[in-house]
Parts: sequence; structure tokens; C-alpha cells
Amino acid sequence: MKPILALACLSALVPGAFAQSNLRVWHEHGQTWVRWTADLALTGSQSWSIYRSPTPITDLSSATLIAKTFPRDAQGGLLQVASAGARWVAPDPDSAGSVTMAANQALFVYTPRAAASEHFAVVKTGNTALSSTNTFGPVAQTLGPIVPHVQLAGTDGGHPYKVYALWVDGDFDPSEGRSDFPVMANASMRGVPRLFAVFDPSGALPPAPRPTVAFLHGGDGSFWNYRPSKSTDHQINLNIENGLYVTFDDRVWIRGGFPFPDQPYEFRTRWFGMSQEYDRFEPPNVASTNSALVPDTTPRFIDFALDWLVAQRGADPDRIAMAGLSMGGRGASIYLRSRPGRICAGMCYVPTIVQDFQPGWEAMFGGPTQNLPTTLGVNYLELMRFSTPLSPLHPPFTRVISGTNDVSVGWIGIPGAYGEVEDERWGWNLYWDERQHTATGGGWASAHFHGSQKLSLPGLTSFSRLRSFPALHDIDHAIALPGEQPDPGSDVLPHDGDDWGARGGWFAWDDATMVDTAQAWGVTIRLRSGEPFANDNSPTALASARVTVRRPQLLQVAIGDKFYWRLEDATNGAFLRSGTLVVGPDGLITTPKLLFTTSPRRLELHRVLVDSY
Repeated sequence: MKPILALACLSALVPGAFAQSNLRVWHEHGQTWVRWTADLALTGSQSWSIYRSPTPITDLSSATLIAKTFPRDAQGGLLQVASAGARWVAPDPDSAGSVTMAANQALFVYTPRAAASEHFAVVKTGNTALSSTNTFGPVAQTLGPIVPHVQLAGTDGGHPYKVYALWVDGDFDPSEGRSDFPVMANASMRGVPRLFAVFDPSGALPPAPRPTVAFLHGGDGSFWNYRPSKSTDHQINLNIENGLYVTFDDRVWIRGGFPFPDQPYEFRTRWFGMSQEYDRFEPPNVASTNSALVPDTTPRFIDFALDWLVAQRGADPDRIAMAGLSMGGRGASIYLRSRPGRICAGMCYVPTIVQDFQPGWEAMFGGPTQNLPTTLGVNYLELMRFSTPLSPLHPPFTRVISGTNDVSVGWIGIPGAYGEVEDERWGWNLYWDERQHTATGGGWASAHFHGSQKLSLPGLTSFSRLRSFPALHDIDHAIALPGEQPDPGSDVLPHDGDDWGARGGWFAWDDATMVDTAQAWGVTIRLRSGEPFANDNSPTALASARVTVRRPQLLQVAIGDKFYWRLEDATNGAFLRSGTLVVGPDGLITTPKLLFTTSPRRLELHRVLVDSY
């Protein structure tokens, strides 16, 4: 992510913002909708304040401040990357349909945590004048189900789509909130809109449940940057034709400060969250205290959206994959590492591996020496480290591609992180080649793996979280040479290793041959050959690797269990090698190094029963 000065500012897209009159408040779909007419201009970082009270509001001192909102929040600023001049769409208070806000109207959405009848007021922050034009009530509120709301609809590159908004609840304490609608923002972001777009196939929509691929954008992007029609620009196939394709948005408005203009800027939570102490309506020049917590509020938003997609759009809960680029690549890794039970597979394009800090970030995320704690049980810098385990569950199979010429997220740190991922025995496919950070200006055109079908989003739809896989690691494609080959080199720039390579990327296994029972596990493994894209083929006909059983479904494993393993030629059943192993303290089944070829070999493991001695 870039410093605040370089962040996109959509002020030119949002007409002059104003103060308030004609307040109208209504309750529908479990949330309270607050609409007013903007009459007097607000400038700079000025905001509106929204209040509530169980009795008519005649004095703000007796009312409770719900939240503040910038004009860009209230007047559809986030939508305008997809449609110039777009305004929020809300449930219509006077019909069963919806209503689009006029250019001079503002909207705030409040989430009540208890059924109540309340009065509301809206004022320009700092003002106290009240009248019948900016107070309203009483409004009866319930705890009805909360849902996302359609904002835009159309067709992109032949794909029908809908853009949804979800107005989230915020709090200093991330454990507050409703059980069916948890806190998804810190206190200063209560009521902010979060967006996501759902793209159907260009042809017929397959029957439910259907595979779904979610994409997280980079630090300078938005949900609209990675729509299917942008595939050529990004050199990533974003066309999912056998299921749903979903792009999430991570933009929020925050206040700038010296030496930057004192006005709202478009910023990102880095797909995780901001310090509970951070106030987005104040200049970001006061660092969080060492006791501050960074909650996982953005993943909670994604949780809710994915659950809704399963319930309302036919997404298959067992076949939801996640991908992302740059900041989004790391965001995808954080999500799939912390919520592995939700994701079947992952794809991380040029992800940020090592976190650096920019001016002003101390208030939002804590300073580089603070390393604030997070709600996931690890501190912030460890969370951002690509190789940090975030769950006791098996992580999903994931492919990662990094570039030795990437000067944006940088090459330094990637070889070390790749080694740490290998040490975790996750079995991720780790690629690197000569690519730059993005495909812009031909930055990927000459890269070794550019065009690989294995690095394409449609391939993610073949995975299921209800299926085991062989995690291949400690891989060597040149077993006669010292050290594992190919070699990404050291954490230095210019890079001192091979220009391109892959750890696991040239291996394949056949899901149809998978055996996963209470007593046995087995699968057929080979080196890739005959692939349509030449560089997807293994550069050698022989390679060694260890195999760890990941995501076993029926096979139950305990520390100290003993297994007999056998490797054979899958074409004729000829015996190659066998042995026994004992499950170690980490509870994983891992074989010694085995040899694999372009001809399939079958690995089988059988539990050694006590009564067989």
C-alpha cells in the first residue's frame, strides 16, 4: 500500500456535500435507515453526526451519539468507480421495493442490537441546533435478519452481475454486536458500507450448489478493477464459467492530516482491520497505545458475505476458493490461513510478503516497533508474515507466484518466506519467475510462467474442502546436486538464485485415485508432462519429495500412531519402496523423501494395528 498522499481521492466524483434537513428514518431488514437532504455545504474533513434516544431529542446532551459519517460515505462515493454519479439504493420506506438516493440526499444505516423504539437526529458535527427538520421518531426497531442490498446491476464482458452493499456495525470492543451480525469495524467506522460484486457465468448458470471464486484486490484497486472484462489488462483469467465469481472491496474513507490535505481519503484495512483506538475522523498523527488491539473485522465481513452467498445465491460451501493480488494476495493468505474450514483452495499473485510501514500508519495499525496484538492470537507483524500459521486446522491447497523483478512488494523476504512455508509442510505450490509486480506495460509478458493454466482462476473450481490432498515439500528436481533445485536464492536484491522455478508446481495427483478411510490413505502422484502450456511440464523426468497427508476426511490420526507406507508403480503395481513411520508431536503423517517420475506412482499408507504385532 502507498502513503496517504498517493491514495486515490474521489472528491471529483462526489458533488458538493451539505448539511441536513428533511430527515426520514425507517426500519427494515433488521437495520435502521437514516436519510436526509443535504442543504448546506460541508468542506474539508467536516462530517455529519447521528444521534439516537428513547425519547424525543430536544437537546443533544441527552442523546447518544451513534456515529459520524463523511459525505463520501453517505452519498455513494464507493460506488462511483463502477458507475459515475451512482447513489445508494435502500429499501423503500413507502413500498416493498427499493429507492435510490437523489444527488442531494445522504444515507446512514444503523444496526440496533436490541428491539427498541427510538428517536433520531442528524447534525453537522459540532452543531447542536435541532428542529423538526433534523429530528425524527419514534421508530420501532426489531432484530430481523440483515441482508446485503443490490446497488448496481448489468453485464460485464458477457457476465451478468450485481453489486451489493452491506452496512456494517462497529465498536471498540470486537466481541460486542449481535450474534447473527458481529462487529465488522472499529467504533469510528460504525455504519460504513462494504461492497462486493457477484458475476454469473456468461452462459447458463449451473445448478446449485455451485463453485465460487472470491477475489481480493490490491492496495491501489477496488472490487471493480478485477471484473471479468479486465482479464486482458491483468493477464489473469477472471472468467468463471461454471459457478460464481465474487470481487470484494476493501476501501474506507479516513481523514488526512499534515503534511497531507485535511480532507477524507480513500484508504484500506489491508483485508484485516484497524486498531480499535483509531478514529478515522481525526488526523492520523496519534499512534495507538501499546495496549490497543487490531481486530479481524474485514474477514468477518467476508464471512458474512460468503454465508449469504451460500444461503441466497447457491454457492457451494465446500467449493469456495479465494484469490488475490498484491495486498489482496496477502489478504487471501490471511483469510485462508485463519479460516481454512471455509476455503477449498487459494491463489496468491505477487503477494506482499514482508510488511513495511508508511507515514501515518501508527494510528491505524500501530507503529513498526509496537507490533500490536490481534484477535487471532498472534501479533500484527506475525499475522502479516506469509508463513505464520493462524489455525490448528489444515490450510487449503494454495498456489503462489512471486516476481524477481517486483520492486513494489519487493523480492527481499520471499525466498525466506518460501522456505518457512516449506517447513510448515502445507504443500503449497510456490512459483517465482522474472515478472514485475503487475502486468501493466508488459511486466508479465516475458515471465516464465506467464500463461500457465495452473495459475488461472478457473482451475480453482475443481477443488473441494471435503477432499484430502498430498502436501508435497522438500522437493528437489536435481537430486544429484547439493541443495534443493531449483533455488530461489537468498533474501537479496538483485536476486542471486534461479530466474524461475517452482516448489511443487510440477507435481500432479489424481483425485479419482484417492483412498481416505479410517485405516488407510492413498493417492497416485506424478510429475507433469504433456500439458498444453509447455512450462507447466516438469523440467526433469525425476524428482524427490516428502509427502504429508493434508485434510484427511475419514483417516483419524493421533500422536504415536504407526503407519506402514508403500510406493509402487501405478501402471503395473510393481513394488518400489516401503517402510513404517510414527505420527509425531504435530499430529502429521509425513513420509521420507520419495522419488517420483512422469509415470504415475502410487503412495499408500495403512495403519499398523496394535493386535497385529
